Amino acid sequence: MEIWCEWLAKNDTFTVLCGITTLLGFFITVYISFKTKSINQRLGIYKKTQEFNKKRKEYAATLEGYQRSLIEDKTDIYKVKINILNDVNIINESFGTIFKFNQKIVVWCLKKELEKSKSININHVCNLLSQIRAYMTNVKEEYYG
Repeated sequence: MEIWCEWLAKNDTFTVLCGITTLLGFFITVYISFKTKSINQRLGIYKKTQEFNKKRKEYAATLEGYQRSLIEDKTDIYKVKINILNDVNIINESFGTIFKFNQKIVVWCLKKELEKSKSININHVCNLLSQIRAYMTNVKEEYYG
């Protein structure tokens, strides 16, 4: 047994084969870790999508209520802007990872408009609320991302 181990230790072919096997094992490990991370990201998006599908009608109704109070009831924007900002921030924090780029832009524009201290354009706010509501009500209840 000792002689055989000595022969393997001195054999260049066996040493090269061990090195190649080690590198191959390392590359397989790296590949599997990347695939595992990718699977975890997809599962996270899937879970967020499922949660979004359950809550989207509720959020859309809330945004519609804000829009109606601004347009029909002529509520002062400065009285409800904090509530709108809070709800939009909750929506953005909860589901921002599954929003498409243009939807993120709409949310960002709404937040910027509401963060103004003076001269908030109510029509612009209502249009942005409509765009977010339309996205929430027209989306198919399936996986997307």
